[in-house]
Amino acid sequence: GGWLVTSSCSQHLSRDQFRDVVVAAAADAGRPATVVGESGHPPDHPTALAHVEGEDLNILWLRA
Repeated sequence: GGWLVTSSCSQHLSRDQFRDVVVAAAADAGRPATVVGESGHPPDHPTALAHVEGEDLNILWLRA
């Protein structure tokens, strides 16, 4: 067992794509993982409604 915090800060990778990459990596490693939290930008980093690409920080908190 253990904990993993992983993140991505790329406008080219959506939240769903990032999650898919992490799921595939856990499967490749043969390690079951449970998502215990998901987060992104803190409140002091607003995202303009007209620029959704600015919402590019994806963070997953996992327990293995």
